[in-house]
Amino acid sequence: MSTSKTDRETRNPRSAATAVAKLTRPVSEQYDHIRGPVNAPVQLVEYGDYECPHCGQTYYIVKELERLLANRLCFVFRNFPLISIHPHAEHAAEAAEASGAQGKFWGMHDSASLNIKTPWTTSTSPGMPPCSVSMCLGLAVS
Repeated sequence: MSTSKTDRETRNPRSAATAVAKLTRPVSEQYDHIRGPVNAPVQLVEYGDYECPHCGQTYYIVKELERLLANRLCFVFRNFPLISIHPHAEHAAEAAEASGAQGKFWGMHDSASLNIKTPWTTSTSPGMPPCSVSMCLGLAVS
């Protein structure tokens, strides 16, 4: 049985490290939440869920990558709430998007990522609910 060059490259870690993935929807300053220069040599796009514990762990890895790579990294966050297993993730994503509309996406993103165990339901929820975060960020809430 013969394997193709692509199969061999996939199994070879050196080839995989140099592989370039092409996004279906390219990074766009108009639609994406971007931290770092768009033309950086490294682009990292995260599809995240604010109720997902794995995404919460990824937050610290991304922060370290940002520190190490500085202006060589363009980090993009795209909301991807998994509502079938995380019932409050959509509310958190909506709060982050509403914050983004007021120019404060990253403040809400950081707060939500650091409080991944906080239920995003009502103002009577334990922890730091969205309305408290909004007040801390100085957001207009209606």
